[in-house]
Amino acid sequence: MNRILPRGVARALFASTLVLIGVYSIPQSVLAAAIVPKEIWLSGVDPVVLHDRDKNAADNDFLELFKSGSSWARASARVQVFKVSTQFLHRSSDEQLASVAQYLRSHHIALALEAEIMVTSVRCGNGIPGFTTTNVIQRAVDRLRSFGGQIDYVAFDEPMAFGRAHRRPGRIQYRATGAKQS
Repeated sequence: MNRILPRGVARALFASTLVLIGVYSIPQSVLAAAIVPKEIWLSGVDPVVLHDRDKNAADNDFLELFKSGSSWARASARVQVFKVSTQFLHRSSDEQLASVAQYLRSHHIALALEAEIMVTSVRCGNGIPGFTTTNVIQRAVDRLRSFGGQIDYVAFDEPMAFGRAHRRPGRIQYRATGAKQS
C-alpha cells in the first residue's frame, strides 16, 4: 500500500535523516570537542538583588556557596567564572563581599560583574534597572579590591531591555544605536 505523507511530516523526516547522517559522519573526537564547554559560568540571586525585588523576602542561601565545606565543592571545581551584580558589589556588607572575594580567589574562580551599564543622568535613568552612575561602578570596584578581589569579566545588565524597551517615567527610549553608545 502506497501512502503519501503530508508535506510537513516528510520534510521533518528528511531533515532528521540528514542530521543523523551528519552527526554519524563526524568523528566522535571532533564532536566531543565541539560540545565540551570551554568556560562554565555560574551566577545566582544575591541577597541585595533579592531584597530589591521583594523587601519582605527571606534570606536565600546564596552566601552559603562561599563558606568552607559548602555543598558545591565538586561543582565549583568545574566553574571558571562566577557572576555577581553591581548592586551586590556596591551594597553588600563588608563581611559578605569579603567572603565572596576570598572564596573565589582561593578556588581560582574568576569574577564577572553584571554591570548596570547604562549611565544615569539628571534627565533619565534614575531608579530604572540597568542604569547607574560611574561613581557607583568605581565604588564597587574599589570595595572589591579592598578585599583582594578583582573583576575579570563584565556582562551587561540588559541594556536593550531597560535602555530601549522599558516603559516607565524617567526613561529614555534609546534606539539600538543610542543604547549601544550610552
